Amino acid sequence: MSPVALFFLAALAAVFGLLMLLFILRRRDQLRMSQNPRIVSGTVTDVRTRRSKAGVSDCVRISYRIDGKEYTHAYFSRPDKFRKDETVPMICHPEKPKLAAPEVLFRVIPKSQIRLLAAFLVLLYLIAVCIVLRDTSDTWSTVTDCAKYPLMIAGCWISYWDVSRILRRGKSCTGTIVWTERDHRSVRVIAEFDADGTACETRMMQLPVKRMQREYHPGGQIGVLYLEDHPAAAVIDDDAVKEKVRRLLPAAVISSIVLFGLMAAVWILPQ
Repeated sequence: MSPVALFFLAALAAVFGLLMLLFILRRRDQLRMSQNPRIVSGTVTDVRTRRSKAGVSDCVRISYRIDGKEYTHAYFSRPDKFRKDETVPMICHPEKPKLAAPEVLFRVIPKSQIRLLAAFLVLLYLIAVCIVLRDTSDTWSTVTDCAKYPLMIAGCWISYWDVSRILRRGKSCTGTIVWTERDHRSVRVIAEFDADGTACETRMMQLPVKRMQREYHPGGQIGVLYLEDHPAAAVIDDDAVKEKVRRLLPAAVISSIVLFGLMAAVWILPQ
C-alpha cells in the first residue's frame, strides 16, 4: 500500500474519531443543560419557510441576551410553530451561554443515535478501506465490487425496520393535529402529543390524496405511536403508515433476493 493511501486512511480515521467525540461531548452538554438548566427569554427575529422534496420546515432565528452579551442562533422547526417578534423561553448551558435551544425544541441526543452513528462511521471507513485496496489485488477488487450489494440490502431493511419497530414497539396515545397542508397531490400532517409529561411532535406524514380515508384539520384528534426512549421519532397511527410497512416488506425481500443473486454472480462468474 502506498504512503499516500496510508495517509488518507489515517486522516479519515482521525476525522471520523473527531466527529464521534464531538457528538459525545454535545450529548454531555445537553445532559448538563437538562439537569441544571438556565432559562432566559429569547426573541424570534426572523422566520423563513423552506421547501424540499423531504417536506416543509421553518428556519427560525432567535436572539437572546446573557450577562450583557447578545447571541443569535438559527433553528429548524415545523411550519407555523414560531412567529416573528414572539418571545420564547430558551434553555442555556449554565457555564456555556452560547449553547442554547428553545425550550420546546430542546431534546437530549439518545444513546441509540450515538451507537447508530458509530456503526455508520465504521461502515463508511470499511468501504473506504475496500476502495483504497481495490487495485492492490484481484481479490480485493472482487470484494469491493460485492460490497455495494450488502449496503443496498441494508438500506432496504433499515427503511422497513425504522417504521415497523414503531408499529411493533410503539406506545399508543392521542395527539392533536397542529399543522396540515394539502395540495392536489398529497396532504402533509404533523401532530403534537404528550410523552410522559413532555410535549413532542410527530414526524411529518405525507399521504397521497387518493389514499386519504379521513380529513385532517388543525385541532383534530388523531392516534400517535412513539418510542418511549426516543419520542422524537413518533409517527401518526394512520392507515397510511401501516400501508407503507406492508409495501416495504415485500420490496425489501425481493430486493434482497435480487441483490444476493447479483453478488453471487460477481463473486462466482470470474472464477
